[in-house]
Parts: sequence; C-alpha cells; structure tokens
Amino acid sequence: MSVAKYRRAVTLIALGLSMVGCGERAAVKAPAKAPIKPAWVDAERLARADEEPHNWFTTDRASGEDHYSPLTQIDQTNVGTLGFAWQFDTQTTRGLEASPIVIDGVMYTSGNWGRVYAVDAKTGAELWRYDPQVPGEWGRRPCCDVVNRGVAAWKGKIYVGSLDGYLIALDAATGKELWRADTLTDRTRYQTITGAPQIAGDKVIIGNGGAELGVRGYITAVD
Repeated sequence: MSVAKYRRAVTLIALGLSMVGCGERAAVKAPAKAPIKPAWVDAERLARADEEPHNWFTTDRASGEDHYSPLTQIDQTNVGTLGFAWQFDTQTTRGLEASPIVIDGVMYTSGNWGRVYAVDAKTGAELWRYDPQVPGEWGRRPCCDVVNRGVAAWKGKIYVGSLDGYLIALDAATGKELWRADTLTDRTRYQTITGAPQIAGDKVIIGNGGAELGVRGYITAVD
C-alpha cells in the first residue's frame, strides 16, 4: 500500500470512529426527573404548602394548623351549583370523624378502629385499605364509639393510631404495615387511641385517651 493510500485509510478509520463516538454521545439522554414518591412530605415541602394549594398535607392542611384552603375555584358565586361527584364505602355504620389528607392526587383517611384508606381523590377509586385487626372486645373501652380522627404523612409513610393503642407506620404506596409500637402503659385499663398522630422533626407524636374512664392522658413520641 502506498503512503498516500495508507494515510487515507487511517483518516477514514479515524473519521468513522469519531462519528461513532459522536453518535454515542448524541444517544445519551439526560436522566429523567424522578417522580415524587407517594405521600412524600418533608419539612421543606410543608413549609412551602401555599405553593401547592391543591394538596392538604396534614389534618390541618399545613404547619399553621388554620384549616384554611387558598384555593379559589369554589366561591360564593358558584357554591350553589356544586353536585355529587363520588362516594367511597367504608363498609361500616360506626362513627367516622377523620379529616382526610390529600397528597398528589391521593386521599388518605382513617375509619373506625384505626383502619386506613387510600383512594383516588378525583374518582374515589380505592387504591388500598389497611385493617389493624383490633380485637372486637376493645369496642367496650372508648367512651364515645370506636372512632379515629386521622392520619399523618411523612416521607412516604402513613401513620395511624389504632384503637387498641398501637402507633402504626404504613407504606404509602401499598398500605403494607412497616412497624407498630405499643404506646399503652397498662393494657388492663381503659386506654385507647382515637386521635391523629403529629410529626415533630424525626418523631411521631400520639396522645392517648381514656380520661372519661379514669385513665390519665399522656403523650408518646416514637422514632
């Protein structure tokens, strides 16, 4: 092979390698933005709750606990035109007292005994439900029915207190129980949980009921 032909071949090979390299670089895409995990609420997001008025992060909406929604779609000029959208059957005739929370299109709420429901906030379709399997005899212990007043969401988990005194963490995506902590000091007395948990930094806080039946109230903090 002549020197000229050799140089031409080397040039073509180099050009081909260069084009392949360019093609490979062109095929590399920027990583897709990770989707928000279900019920992902943290301190930063909660502090900026007003920037997401469509969400109701806590039983009080946000850390201010004012229960006030900044949404303006419904007002005094059109409230009279509101109509039925959907209903969700909790399959109970007992009391329901929870304030639901709504995060990224999913509504999380609790029913009696400490059951938890996740539903599509737009359609009412059930996504999952959780039953803490409270023994039926615990229905004798509360003063005012087997009610539950709500759940808390934090970093992909849903927290609830069961009537028989357990603080429970659930996977927000599936409703699977992750852990439960016994908060009762004396299981022979009429202690119960009917309230909603609160998040304080890296702790979950829950109060216990039973004062109407001779039990001193107290507060438990769990990691």
